[in-house]
Amino acid sequence: MDLHPQCLACLIGQVEKAFHLLRPSVSNSEIVEIQKKIMIKLAQMNQKKMPYYGQALYQSIAEIMGENDPYRKMKQKNIQKALKFIPTLREIINKSPNPLLTVIVIAIIGNTFDFGTPHKIDLEEDIMNFSLDNLGVNDFDNFVKDLKNTNKILIIGDNSGESVFDRMMLEYLTETFPNKQFVYSIRSGPAINDITKKEAEEIELFKICKIIEGSASPGVILEQTNQEFQEIFKSSDLILSKGQGNYESLDDIEIGNSNLYFLLKAKCSFVAERFGVEVGSLILKKREK
Repeated sequence: MDLHPQCLACLIGQVEKAFHLLRPSVSNSEIVEIQKKIMIKLAQMNQKKMPYYGQALYQSIAEIMGENDPYRKMKQKNIQKALKFIPTLREIINKSPNPLLTVIVIAIIGNTFDFGTPHKIDLEEDIMNFSLDNLGVNDFDNFVKDLKNTNKILIIGDNSGESVFDRMMLEYLTETFPNKQFVYSIRSGPAINDITKKEAEEIELFKICKIIEGSASPGVILEQTNQEFQEIFKSSDLILSKGQGNYESLDDIEIGNSNLYFLLKAKCSFVAERFGVEVGSLILKKREK
């Protein structure tokens, strides 16, 4: 997805949010100077696509803070928070008339974990008000057909807390479709609160399916990924893209014969408008080839 005026304004706003969250002692005047410094860096970039700007922004924040992974403690808290909901979610799945759709919706609800968004984060409210009718865009029937006719499925993960719910989805999928190959992609390095190898080990995702690393960015920058990722990306029959950052990365790239689905929560007005839904809506959308 190309950089949009709303996106650029949002990126600069994320600088303020990051420092208020992670360095509350930093004064507003200091944040303004940091914003100016980062704006200059972004303005000098010769790129059109949104993922490069998100990557540059959070690399700059990490450098200024003097930490390689400034969101590390926050990611651990998110994982622990998500784990507390597992018993409730298992009960919802067990009682559901459509457990496959239920685990998909649960995985999308997990996308609520996000600190790079102006959208209000209220995971508990989303879970307590859980309903299979909450999908603002619902391509589930197409998804079922494509899933049945596929052998190799790549799931591109997003943030760390969300990946706890992704694990529940993977447990169901691998048990229900034991003859299919599932691969889960994580980030190759820190990028805001997205999942890396450390968090994947804490969640024990390695026990469920094969794990591969993508790029160290809040999204997928294909030319920055290794050969293994690129080969699996090209050879997968079905790709599930989690979250807004991955959507921004994959919305307009070549996907060959793969069926690509976006699973996300619309957390800004720009993305909501693109899907024709209200901000906060849950989305399961098949990308047109």
